[in-house]
Amino acid sequence: MKEKDKTGQECWLKEDSYRQIVESIDEAIFELDTAGYCRYVNGAGVRISGYSIAELRGMHFEKLVKPDYREQVWKVTGRQFLKKIPKIYHEFPMITRDGRENWIGQNVHLLLDHGEIRGIRCVARDITERKKMEEALRESEDLSLLSARTAPFCSETRLWPA
Repeated sequence: MKEKDKTGQECWLKEDSYRQIVESIDEAIFELDTAGYCRYVNGAGVRISGYSIAELRGMHFEKLVKPDYREQVWKVTGRQFLKKIPKIYHEFPMITRDGRENWIGQNVHLLLDHGEIRGIRCVARDITERKKMEEALRESEDLSLLSARTAPFCSETRLWPA
């Protein structure tokens, strides 16, 4: 086998291996152009969003963000672009194709080429269950705090004269 053919085959095997890794991980990978339109998504992105690859490609990321969080996401992303912050972490509720709300935690990486922003890569994970547990804990703490504040008054309340 010629050296050039061998090198080409090794490159193909590496590329195929990386493709399999990217497609098999649980984290969604979205690549967006500088205007915010999706140019790549892996299988986990399809599973998390409920949209097909064909539907996601060319879709503006804003369509996936719960409407009352869009301004916040724009501010965070805009700040990252303006200050050229290489990586940030951000959480927001995503609206799936069937209308469900899933919380997403994502690392957003700037794609730079000689200092010029060429797009962003988002590596996202569904954190819906964690958010539900946090909310349940917060409600439990609120009830405990309320109980602790009202306990002195409750112990002094009598239903009949002493």
